[in-house]
Amino acid sequence: MTDSAALGRPRINASEVDDLAREFENASAEEVLRWAVERFGDGVALSTSFQATGMVLLDMLNRISPGTRIFTLDTGRLPKETYDLIDAAQQQYGCSIDVQSPDPDELKKIVGRHGINMFYRSYSQRLLCCETRKVKPLDKALSGLDAWFTGLMRSQGGVRSETTKIAI
Repeated sequence: MTDSAALGRPRINASEVDDLAREFENASAEEVLRWAVERFGDGVALSTSFQATGMVLLDMLNRISPGTRIFTLDTGRLPKETYDLIDAAQQQYGCSIDVQSPDPDELKKIVGRHGINMFYRSYSQRLLCCETRKVKPLDKALSGLDAWFTGLMRSQGGVRSETTKIAI
């Protein structure tokens, strides 16, 4: 991963993140996006799965900072409608969306060993599937970034109910 300080972008430590989370608690999404783009420049990106919240963020970001990197994860199990929406978004916003996919050799190996629907069989196979299809491609997409946006919502429940607008 690129060192942000070497790129002229100061790192944020945990204490500063806590302060920023409190400071931005009542800020609008646009204010948070604007701040992050100013703070991190080309070291920030939007991750979207093209659900409603991600599309709203994509629209806001395009108005605030066209050209900011946008990426998505293609697990290999997306519906055709998602691919159509990726194409439509690229055309509408005049942007390029970086599609990150799992390593095909690794995917072939685990599907050959465990089957295409392995995640239904056991918790450990679900974790292996997610690691291969989601976690590793996300790690690759985040490489070199200092910050990223995503459309998590507190109302989605569980651990997301504790989501702050700025987090480590």
